[in-house]
Amino acid sequence: MTRLHPLSAVLDAARAALQFGSFGFFAVLLLSGPLGFGDAAAAFVLAPLGAVVGAGYAVARYLRFEYDLRPEHLVVTSGVFARQEREIPLRRIQNVDVSRGVIQRLLGLATVRFETAGGSATEATLDAVGVDEAERLRHEVGERVRAVRERERASGDAAGRGATAESTGQAAGTAGTRTGPADGLTGTERGPRTPAAEPERETLYEISGGDLLVLSAVSFRPGAIAAPVFGAPFVGDLVVDGLLVTFRLLGGGRGGGFPDDLAILFTALAGLLAFALAVWVASAALTYVRYYDFRLERVADELRYERGLAGRYSGTIPLDKMQTVTVGENAAMRRLGYASLSVETAGYAPGSDGAGGAETTVPLASRDRVFSLARDLQPFGERSFRRPPTRARRRYAVRYVIVSFVLAGLGLAAARALSPVPDLVALVPLVGLPLAPVAARAKWRHRGYDEADDAVLTRSGFWHRSTRVVPYYRLQTVFVRRTVFQRRWGLASVTADTASTSSFVVGDATAYDLDGGDADRLRERLIERLRADLAERRGSGGTRGDGRRGDDADEGAGEDDADGYDAGEDDRLTDEVEADEDGADGGAPGDATGPGGPNA
Repeated sequence: MTRLHPLSAVLDAARAALQFGSFGFFAVLLLSGPLGFGDAAAAFVLAPLGAVVGAGYAVARYLRFEYDLRPEHLVVTSGVFARQEREIPLRRIQNVDVSRGVIQRLLGLATVRFETAGGSATEATLDAVGVDEAERLRHEVGERVRAVRERERASGDAAGRGATAESTGQAAGTAGTRTGPADGLTGTERGPRTPAAEPERETLYEISGGDLLVLSAVSFRPGAIAAPVFGAPFVGDLVVDGLLVTFRLLGGGRGGGFPDDLAILFTALAGLLAFALAVWVASAALTYVRYYDFRLERVADELRYERGLAGRYSGTIPLDKMQTVTVGENAAMRRLGYASLSVETAGYAPGSDGAGGAETTVPLASRDRVFSLARDLQPFGERSFRRPPTRARRRYAVRYVIVSFVLAGLGLAAARALSPVPDLVALVPLVGLPLAPVAARAKWRHRGYDEADDAVLTRSGFWHRSTRVVPYYRLQTVFVRRTVFQRRWGLASVTADTASTSSFVVGDATAYDLDGGDADRLRERLIERLRADLAERRGSGGTRGDGRRGDDADEGAGEDDADGYDAGEDDRLTDEVEADEDGADGGAPGDATGPGGPNA
C-alpha cells in the first residue's frame, strides 16, 4: 500500500488548523459578546487548541489513507474512526483526471481523480501525490484498463468461436486433444514478457493565441455574474456617483431635459450596461485562464487534454465509452463561423471539472474543423435537419406574448406599490410584443432532428445552439413526451436517452415539438435502428471500421422513412428539411406549401 505525498499532510494540517482555530476563536467571541456567555479572553486559548486538534486530525487522516494499484483493481483505504476499504474494478474506470492548483504547482504536487460509469460523483480522489506518481498512475491505469478490456474481448471471441466449432462439429479433433496454447509454446518457451511500448501520441488540436482571445470574448462563464457583487465594496461608490451624474445630465430632478420617468429609465439602462460590461470582462478573464494552452491528443483508444494558466488540469476520455458528441455554438460563434466540441462518456459530461463531467474537447475552432473532428469520432453524413411543424412556431409566439403581458402586469403592480418607480419603467416588458414573432421564428429555425446512417442528430437553441450526435447502439431509452400545452397543439417531443450523466445538467438529445404521429413513428424507427445496430455489432465482433458494414445495414430504411414522413394530413408538408451546410447559418428556406395552403 502507498501513502500520499508527505507534503499533502503538511498542507492538510495547515488548512485544518486554520479552520478549527478560527472556528474556536470566533465562536468564543460570539458567545461572550452579543450573547454574554463566558470571557472573551478564552478565545486566545481555544483558538490554538482548535488549531492543534485540526492539525492532529489531518495528520491522522493522512496516515490512515493508502492506495494500491493491483492488476485488475484500484484499492483505496481511508478513515480515522471508521475504516473504509474500496476496490474499484479497473474495467469500470472511465476517466483519470490530473489537476494541479497554484500551490500544488509550486510544491510539485498533483491531485488524481478516478471517474467510473454509473454516477456523476468522483469515485476516488488522491489529494495529493507527486507529479511523477500522478503520471505513473494515469499511464499504468490506462495500460491495465486496456489490457483488461482486451482480455474480456478475447475471451468473448474465444467463446464465440468455441460455440461455432461445437455447432459445426469441428471441435472434435482426430489427432487427440491439446489443452496448451494455440502455438504449442509454454510460458518458458515464449521467453520473458516485454513491457508494452509507449502508445503513439497524435495531436488533434491546440488552441492558438488568437483563438483564445476570440473564445474569451464570445464565451460566457456563469460564475462571472458574481464579479460585480464581490467588486461592489471597492467600486460601488464610484458606480453610484456615475449613475447620479448620468441622471443629472439627462435633466432628472431639474425640470429640464428629459422627463423624470425617461431619465430614470435611461439611468437604469446605463446601470444595466455597466453591470453587463463588468460581467463580460470577468467572464473573458475566467475563460482565458481556464483554456490557456489547451491541447488535445489521441493516445491509443483515448483522448487526453491539458489546459490552464494558474493551475494545470489534464484528463483522459476513453473513446470506446463515448455516448454522445455535442457541437455547441452560441450566437456570436455562429456569426463568426466558430463552434466548440465536447464528448460525453457514461460517467462524464461537459462542464463539471472532473466531478462527473468531461472538459470541452475543442473549446473553439472553425465550424468546418469542428464537424470534421466530430465525424472522426462518430461518423455521420451531411446534416439535413427536419424542423418542427409551423404550428409549433405559432405556439412559441403565443407563449412569448403571454409572458410579455404577465411581466408587464407584475411590473405595473410593483410600480403602484412602490411609488418612486414610474409606470413607464414597469411597462418595458411590452416591448416584447412586436418581437414575439421574430423570437418564435428564431427558436423554430434552430430546432430539428436528422436520422443518419449510424446516429441520430438533434439540434436546439438560439442563444446557444447544441447539435447532439447519438450513436444508435448507445441508446438506452427512447420515449415520447407530451405536455399539457403540447397536446393542445397536437405536438410531442422525442428524447433519445443515453448513459451519459449530462442529462442531469444539460438534458438528453431531444427532438422538440414534432407532430404527434411523427413523434411516435420516430420512436419506433430509433428502436428498430438500435436493434439492428446491436445485432450488426454482435455479428462483427463489436467492431466496425468505418461505422457501417455492408450495404444491408440500412435494409428497410426507405420503407420506414416513407411511413414516418407520410404527408397526408394536417401540416406535415410544411415541415421544412434544411440542408445545414457547414459555415452557412442563414438563408433558411421559406415555409413549404401543401394542399392546405401556406399555414396549413
